[in-house]
Amino acid sequence: FRAHVAIFGALLAAVFVFVVVAARHVAETAGVGAFIARAGFYDPTTFSREGFWRATALGSLTYLGFDAISTLAEDARSPRTTIPRAMLLVVLLTGGLGALEVHLAHLVGGVGPAVETAFLDVSARAGGPVLVALIAGALLVASAGTFVTAQLGAARLIHAMARDGALPRRGFGDWDERRGVPRFNVVFVGAVAIVGAVVLSYERVAELVNFGAFAAFLAVHAASAAATWRARRFPRLACA
Repeated sequence: FRAHVAIFGALLAAVFVFVVVAARHVAETAGVGAFIARAGFYDPTTFSREGFWRATALGSLTYLGFDAISTLAEDARSPRTTIPRAMLLVVLLTGGLGALEVHLAHLVGGVGPAVETAFLDVSARAGGPVLVALIAGALLVASAGTFVTAQLGAARLIHAMARDGALPRRGFGDWDERRGVPRFNVVFVGAVAIVGAVVLSYERVAELVNFGAFAAFLAVHAASAAATWRARRFPRLACA
C-alpha cells in the first residue's frame, strides 16, 4: 500500500510539473488566449474523420483497466461502497488529467513521426532535457505500476474463472497461501505479456486491446440485458 501511495505521489508531481512548464511555454509563445482558442480544440485545416476515429480508439486505452479494481473486492474493506467509489474516482482523475495533458501537448506541438515518443518530443520542446528526463522516468514508473496492477488483476480473474469451473482448476486454480496470490497465473500472464511486447508493435497492441475490451464490454452488457429480461419473463426460473 505504501509503495502504491509513493508511486501515485511521484506521478502526480510529474504531471504537475509538466502542466506548469507546458502552460508557461504556451503562454510565452502563443499568448494566454491560446488556451481557449478554437484552433486548440478544432482546426478544420487539419481535421479528418479517419484521424478522429483513430485517436478515439487510441484514447480509449486511457480508461481501460479501471474495471480491474473489481478484482480486488475480496481484499477491500466494505467492497460494496469502496470499489464503486474507487472506480468512479479513477475514471474522473484519468479523464480530467488526461484531457488537460493532451490539450497542453497539442498546444505545445513539436511531435515527431514516432508515436511512442510523442510525449517526450513535446516535453523536449516545452522544458528541454530536464523535463524529458523527468517525464521519461515518470513513464517508466507508470508503466511498471500499470503492468503490475494489470498482471495481478488478470491473474486473479483467471483464478476466479478456474474456481467457478470456467477454466481447468489445475494450474489456473492454484493459490499460493504464503504470498496470497495465484502464483501460476501471475507467471502465465507475465510470460504472455513478454512475448507480446517482443512480437507486437504499440499500434497493434492498442488495436488488440481495444477490440478485446470493447468485445468484452458488449458481451457483458448483452449478458446483463439477457439476464434481466429472463428474470422478468420467467421469475420462477430466475429464483431457482
